[in-house]
Amino acid sequence: MAFNYNVDANVDDESCISEVYGCMDPTMWNYNDLANMPSDNCIPFIFGCIDTTAFNYDPIANSDNGSCIPVTPGCTDPNAFNYNLDANVEDFSCIDIIYGCTDSDALNYNPNANTDNGSCIATLEGCTDASAYNFDPIANFDDESCLYDAGCITGPGNPYWLNDSCYAWVITVDPYCCENDWDNKCEQLYAYCEVENGLDVDELLERYSVVVYPNPIGDVINIVTDQPVGIDLYDVLGKLIVHVKPEYMKSKFNELNVSNVPPGVYNIVITYDGKTINKKVIKK
Repeated sequence: MAFNYNVDANVDDESCISEVYGCMDPTMWNYNDLANMPSDNCIPFIFGCIDTTAFNYDPIANSDNGSCIPVTPGCTDPNAFNYNLDANVEDFSCIDIIYGCTDSDALNYNPNANTDNGSCIATLEGCTDASAYNFDPIANFDDESCLYDAGCITGPGNPYWLNDSCYAWVITVDPYCCENDWDNKCEQLYAYCEVENGLDVDELLERYSVVVYPNPIGDVINIVTDQPVGIDLYDVLGKLIVHVKPEYMKSKFNELNVSNVPPGVYNIVITYDGKTINKKVIKK
């Protein structure tokens, strides 16, 4: 049974060598230098990446050729915003490209945009209300600097702009201060408005038939009257916005809800006892 059995020998010299089967071809992958009997199972070399954690692992390869590429997760869509040229395994992190202005200081800044398309518009601050005295046709961002002319005989801004709530209130309750002259009585009324924390309605009604406040207005116009009055509110183009008949107004205190009226300059027309008061008011 030994590899070197000698049929002529009659005394064992302990030189027997066991048979070892294996691939005896040194050019093969499984060459066995201990083999002394061919096994006919030689396997050729198959070169490739044999690292099972590598991106290009080759399950057929039996000999590493140094070609293994590490796995690099990332977005592999070249049309995505965060496309990763080095990624070789999709990790489903791709983000769609959203074009727009990405400059936070620009007028049309788009916080959702991730790719600038050159559409940014420089912010030019100024008064953007065409009905204001200091309207700036170049401005595209309102900086709340608009000044409104009350249309009084004393001229624009003299002694105050319509933005001044006390001035606006004075010329509303006493039209003389706007239509004729800004005299000491007007100044006293203005000082009264500045000093008083609240309006003494009864005291005012002793001097005026109708009191309208505040101006600028918010969501409500307060109308105090000693008799029924009609109320009409017009925009600067003359369009009627609000109409209230005298029969719907009660004596003393009334509230006119204008919360659905957009900000801007309006003309309020009050009719009573055959008289008409026409004044500008600002809606914040």
